Amino acid sequence: MAFLQLPAPGNFSIRDDPHSTSKRWQEWSSNLLRYLAATGITNETQKRQILLYTAGKEVSDLYSEIITTETDTTEGEPTVEPTVDQLIALFTKHFQGRDNIVFLRYQFRQCVQDEGESIDAWHSRLWSASEACQFESLRYSLVRDQIVASCRSESLRKRLLNIPNINLADTLQLARTHEAAEKQAAIMSRTAAASEEVAQVRRQRYPPPELSRQPQPSAKCIRCGESGHRSCNRAQGKRCTNCGKFNHLAKACLSRSKINALQPEQDQLADQPVNEVFCTLSGKDNSAKFPISINGQQVCTLIDSGASCNVLDMATFRRICRRGTPLAPSSTRVFALGASEPLEAAGQTTLTVRANHRELQANFIVIRSSCTPILGRASSTKLGMLRVGPEACTNSAVVASLANPARCEDQHLPKQLQLESILADFSDRFQGIGCVKGVTITIKLRSDASPVCQPPSRVSVHLRAAVIKELEEQLALGIIERVHGPTPLCSRMVAVPKAEQGEVRITQDLREVNKYVIPEKQPIPTFEEVTDEMAGSTYFSELDVAKAFHQIEVAEESRDLLTFSTPIGLLRLRRLCMGYTSASEILQRVMSSVLSGLPGVRWVHDDILVYAKNIEEHNQRLRDCLARLKASNITLNPKKCRFAQREVDFLAMRLSAVGIHPSTEKVAAINSFKRPTNATEVRSFLGLVTFVARFISNLSDRARPLRELTRQAAEWTWGEQQEAAFKDIKQTIASSEALAFFNSKLPTQLIVDASPTGVGAILAQVQPDGSTRPVAYASRSLSPTEQRYSQTEREALAVKYGGLKFHHYLSGGGNFKVITDHKPLVSLFSPGSRPPPRIERMALRLQDLVFQVVYQPGAGNPSDVLSRQPLPMPPNNVGEQADAIYVATAVRAATPVSISLTIIKAASDQDSTVQAALHAIRGNQWDKSDTRLQGLHGVAHELSELDGLLLCRSQLYMPTALRYRCLQLAHQGHQGVRKTLDRLQPKVWWPGMRASVEAHVAACISCQACTRETAPKSTPLKPTELPEGPWLELGLDFLGPVSGKSLLVCTDHFSRFPLVEVMPSTTASAVTKVLRRWFSIFGQPTKVTTDNGPPFASAEFSSFLADQGARHHRITPLYPQANGATERCNQGLNKAIRAAVLEGRDWTLALDEYLAAYRRTPHCATGVAPASLLFGRQINDVIPSLQHSQPIDVTRAAIADRDRQAKEEMKRLADQRSRAADHAIRPGDRVLRRLQSRQKTDAFYEPV
Repeated sequence: MAFLQLPAPGNFSIRDDPHSTSKRWQEWSSNLLRYLAATGITNETQKRQILLYTAGKEVSDLYSEIITTETDTTEGEPTVEPTVDQLIALFTKHFQGRDNIVFLRYQFRQCVQDEGESIDAWHSRLWSASEACQFESLRYSLVRDQIVASCRSESLRKRLLNIPNINLADTLQLARTHEAAEKQAAIMSRTAAASEEVAQVRRQRYPPPELSRQPQPSAKCIRCGESGHRSCNRAQGKRCTNCGKFNHLAKACLSRSKINALQPEQDQLADQPVNEVFCTLSGKDNSAKFPISINGQQVCTLIDSGASCNVLDMATFRRICRRGTPLAPSSTRVFALGASEPLEAAGQTTLTVRANHRELQANFIVIRSSCTPILGRASSTKLGMLRVGPEACTNSAVVASLANPARCEDQHLPKQLQLESILADFSDRFQGIGCVKGVTITIKLRSDASPVCQPPSRVSVHLRAAVIKELEEQLALGIIERVHGPTPLCSRMVAVPKAEQGEVRITQDLREVNKYVIPEKQPIPTFEEVTDEMAGSTYFSELDVAKAFHQIEVAEESRDLLTFSTPIGLLRLRRLCMGYTSASEILQRVMSSVLSGLPGVRWVHDDILVYAKNIEEHNQRLRDCLARLKASNITLNPKKCRFAQREVDFLAMRLSAVGIHPSTEKVAAINSFKRPTNATEVRSFLGLVTFVARFISNLSDRARPLRELTRQAAEWTWGEQQEAAFKDIKQTIASSEALAFFNSKLPTQLIVDASPTGVGAILAQVQPDGSTRPVAYASRSLSPTEQRYSQTEREALAVKYGGLKFHHYLSGGGNFKVITDHKPLVSLFSPGSRPPPRIERMALRLQDLVFQVVYQPGAGNPSDVLSRQPLPMPPNNVGEQADAIYVATAVRAATPVSISLTIIKAASDQDSTVQAALHAIRGNQWDKSDTRLQGLHGVAHELSELDGLLLCRSQLYMPTALRYRCLQLAHQGHQGVRKTLDRLQPKVWWPGMRASVEAHVAACISCQACTRETAPKSTPLKPTELPEGPWLELGLDFLGPVSGKSLLVCTDHFSRFPLVEVMPSTTASAVTKVLRRWFSIFGQPTKVTTDNGPPFASAEFSSFLADQGARHHRITPLYPQANGATERCNQGLNKAIRAAVLEGRDWTLALDEYLAAYRRTPHCATGVAPASLLFGRQINDVIPSLQHSQPIDVTRAAIADRDRQAKEEMKRLADQRSRAADHAIRPGDRVLRRLQSRQKTDAFYEPV
């Protein structure tokens, strides 16, 4: 297994900032553990030695002391070395003892917001500083207080203080909003004077001491205009009345000398050997910031034309350079504007800078204070990032190389519509690599994806320099970036040399990633869809997107999936690449979102075509297209763009005002194809020829000798016929004529023909001059099955083939003509015709097309050649199989299965009704008194005879002897009445056939057992009578399980008083034990009603009730309504338990609360509370009452009357809801018993 080669963590210093040693140690140890995990080191001894080595001498010396004091070993026993985790814990415990809480809290209070520091960065520092302060629960509020008290914005502080008791989250949200608003306001008010700090750099030769100590009398302040000082704060926030800008007074206004605003001070020092430069440090204006590569790291740098040196702050220097990189001493002094003291310089260093495809070694001055990195005038100019003076001729050269005003003849057009002006306006679209705005690609993987790290590819020594150069250029352009830290997935890099010397193309082998990618689906337009609106176009422009995939950004969370190994370490893609499985679909989707809706613009992937009928329309469409590309920040490759051309190559076809030609490259590839030496090479040649088959009308005829060589088991012989065909095809393609663009406004013709071996079709249109020009040719050979078709069927197949082949042009375009040399097709494809089954199916495939079939003799049919010599490789014809199945089905449908015409004829000879009807038909005499013909008089005019068979319309009259057998056949599959009847009616008939079908289906036991609707309707409810007194009749049932336990529920049928017992077991002995206790409290009942559960059906339970003098009544199985009082009580108990679980309460306590409330609440049936009715007195409740434990004054008669009325109303509603009705089942009837345990394939009932 290969592991990553990562740099180890640096040494840990105990003496640096001793007050934060514990915190720094936790961070360092966490980094070490990540390093050990990433490098795959598992040996504990090796891990311990790595810790001591990387931590440094201070930690190694401390290790001996700690290991001696912390471990307790008996003399003579070997010392057990601690593991890395134990060792880290020992050091953590040691360093935590050094923390001084008072000093750490003092440091927290001193953590104020720095100049230019964002609120999130400051909050991160505050939160980190508070970790070791042991604030506990006050941590959030103290951090909030520090933000309010120490923020740099006074207006923000006032807003925070206006909100009482604001929490930390709201404080941060308000601060972020305020911070964003200030930045946005600053951008909108660019006319305000920039209160930027300016650094003044003075080199080795200093002015005389008296000049540096004492200002010149004539020197004036650049803020207030007074003499005696260089700068002051008098004008801070004030507006100049001269120019309207802020932070200076009119007396010091320099608006009249903008070219050299600092000239007065320079004049004072003109005779002194001082070199002054002014450069922006604050970086508030982002217009001059660009990302460049410094020392291999991307840095956002300010391009300053006024700086003669390059400046870095210490934070950026530490980020881009390795720890320990030395700094050379620097005698250069850096001043802020108006400051009398220079900024502290840490030193200077030379770094490698790459930008704009250029590289140089530049000297940087490193200052300790924070500032925006600055690239001075000299370095910026060398890198091509800065231009001083008039605009160079580079853009003009690009425009001149692309536009040719003399050729496009657009000088008469307005300036903005001239090609040269358009290209000049959008010259930036032909430079660099863009990045599509608002588009970020996220890679989605399947759930079973597993990361794979491929071994790195070894780069040839001859390509190594070119590979590194290309990688560094892509790093500078932001296409790739370095990987920091471990990565679970790594792909191989593939370097392909280009034709240019010293150039390579770098791709990635993403096959392991592509295995698990959820692909994106995006339709790619065909050539027909691209060119279907180009008729009449005379000007074309071809645009090519520069490195199209690299202009689409990949989301941050998906970039790790595109990590790959290189000679300079692990890198990952920030942009899309060619090797990603869905790259083409994504590019097509992005281009569709950018260019959709533009007239005269078509695109496929990174190729864009602009077309128009005249130069004015073309230039307008080109401007619109370039404007869309600019709005989305898409750039083009000027080397591959061609503008205002009379002909262009697009999708391997040459497009011009004349029409469509095969491209020069395709023709050259065919003409340069060497003579084949085997069948595989013949297939390759024929495949290449098929690509341009639309241009050759008789290609299949010419290719026949070659096609025969590709057949299975064909002997390889290259003779004169093959050689002649090979040369003839090349010559024919080289001299092929142009095809016309399809024009939806012109009359369209589909010319078809069929021969014994193939079919052909020509799509043609009648031009305005009356001539007919072909749009496309198509042909194919017939399969062996299709060659056995009749000639009419083959001709109809040619119509179907042509209609489907050119469906894109023909569908929805109105009426067109189908020209054929087979006259029967005219009537077969006319409305109302009844063609044979195979042709009928072909017509169904074309039912969305509106066409008229026109007969034209074969001598004048140009597609005759195509059909006689079709394309060499017949496709797999799915339609042929469907046609064959359709016809075979129609033939089999003539008679019912398993009843032949012979059997029907024999039965008809024995059937008196059939014979009487045949006799009446032959003599045309119908005797109404003949009882045998009673059912046939109504259809007498529809009856006919065919070879001894009686027909009713086109249906066979089924003799009585065969009707039951016919019903059995029709009911195969156990369909219902409607479908069984539908199966019979198109084929057979007899009087009363519907009634016969209904009776047959109703008598089918299998149908009844497998249909849910077979279940009888609910029977009316039969309410039980109210018992004579309380606790005489009880109902028992189990509820649950609830949390692994069951509830035994008991209900008194008279008072509805419930009892509930939580049962750990549901055995009969456990139930009788509870009942014995209840009976000892309330007495013995006379009747106990239960279901048929195992505890209640046991002999032990029945014996117990018999001993207690109670009768045991078990309800009907699977009919819980018979124990309705107990079941209704269970519903309330269930609801109370669910509510307790939902609220997170103890459900047993909630159960007691529910029972107490239920027992004290008047029941809806009796009108009296269950407890009062059982005990004969009012039960005290938590609800206040004036009477306590008073006897109730109620009689059984009143209770019985109320109970009867309530049950009658309940019965009425229940019967109405279930549509109850008395069943008609009687003893001795055959019934179906419902299956209780059944699989999906089992019937619902079983016959008994």
